[in-house]
Amino acid sequence: MAKHESVTFLSATGEEISNDPVWHAQRVLRAAGVETPQAAPSTEEDDDLDDEDEPTGDYSDVKGKDLTALAKERSISLKNEDGTAKKAGEVRAELIAQDAAK
Repeated sequence: MAKHESVTFLSATGEEISNDPVWHAQRVLRAAGVETPQAAPSTEEDDDLDDEDEPTGDYSDVKGKDLTALAKERSISLKNEDGTAKKAGEVRAELIAQDAAK
């Protein structure tokens, strides 16, 4: 994972400026007296790491593409009756109900 480095510039008056939201947030926190570590922002690569932990049974560890694939595999619709997309919690609830019915 690459370390986040903000791009900053000097204004005509010599003030350091940037359009980076991380830089702005760290600046505001420092001004408030909060110490901020120089942490890299989270990336999707972090979320895609496969942890071979025991399943929790509530499917809270299944996210994004994996949740969609599991729902399709188990013939669970990703749409509500009115055509709107189901929320992840609704899909997980149906997976749990399906498990309980077995």
